[in-house]
Amino acid sequence: MLFLILFLSLMFMLMIYFFYYEKFVPIPLIGITVVIALLNIVSNLVLHVNYYKEDKRKKILIDSENEIIKITKNGNEKIFHYNEIIKVTKIEATSSKFSRYTSSISWRLFYYYRIDFKDNSHQYITRILVQNFEKLIPSIHCEYVEQGYPIIRRSICRS
Repeated sequence: MLFLILFLSLMFMLMIYFFYYEKFVPIPLIGITVVIALLNIVSNLVLHVNYYKEDKRKKILIDSENEIIKITKNGNEKIFHYNEIIKVTKIEATSSKFSRYTSSISWRLFYYYRIDFKDNSHQYITRILVQNFEKLIPSIHCEYVEQGYPIIRRSICRS
């Protein structure tokens, strides 16, 4: 987001310069500004919509005392014990676990979890619903996977 603000500020200043001193603003300058701004905004919007569709009408309850996770979606309730979880995979743009630098891409803060259960089922939980899931249940093994654009793609993720 900082990149977008700085880029738009620079382009706006360039457009003012051209308007005052050259009496016109070059069309390619306007075009480049619009295209880069739209690419940045649309990529975030796509992730927001994707995560919203995944978490729409979903509730999650993590009961640490009884070691139970209750996931409710559209009235269908599933209850899992911690020992039924095979692994949790955190899929994100840049893995904070291994990365030495912070990426400047605008969707670097988006991530989701894929929870695999012993009955070969899985659940997706996005950062909008639960943040730092691996810290809530430290006894569960968590893998970290980097994905350039962390969108939930069910056809690819099925096992």
